[in-house]
Amino acid sequence: MARRFALVVHIASAGGWFGVDVAMAVVIATAAFTPDLATRAACLQVLELITVWPLLGCGLVCLLSGLVLGWGSTWGPISEAVRRVRAADRPVAHAHLVHINPFAPNLGEVLAAYPKVLVPEMNMGQLSRLVRAEFLTPTTSLNKVQGLPFSATEIENKILEMLDA
Repeated sequence: MARRFALVVHIASAGGWFGVDVAMAVVIATAAFTPDLATRAACLQVLELITVWPLLGCGLVCLLSGLVLGWGSTWGPISEAVRRVRAADRPVAHAHLVHINPFAPNLGEVLAAYPKVLVPEMNMGQLSRLVRAEFLTPTTSLNKVQGLPFSATEIENKILEMLDA
């Protein structure tokens, strides 16, 4: 029950964060392009109301979570590691790509919702580099090139380290 609550809180805060950003953009554009001084003054008052507490609250709640992005053979250990971390009531999400060329159309939006993105890879970090290049999203790489698969414990420890950082 607590896991579901944490996930709902995270999703709501990410949506709220995005909503506050959109509202700020609308208010700023209205203030910039209206000739009416009363409207500009009202826009500035609204901007003062929505820029501090709503934005700060949504942002801080959202920043407490992370995303684990994988593809290929890492699905099993990632999903088990994420399950374990969620069982400890820590907010983390898992997205797994089926193909990397082209990327999923909404991948940029998904990545933008998470301040911390972990990419476990059975190579030297090619997916992580592609994600950084395409979406300008900072990622944390967890690479393994010893010819052995990841264990869920290895990924779980890295998730916890990333969330605590």
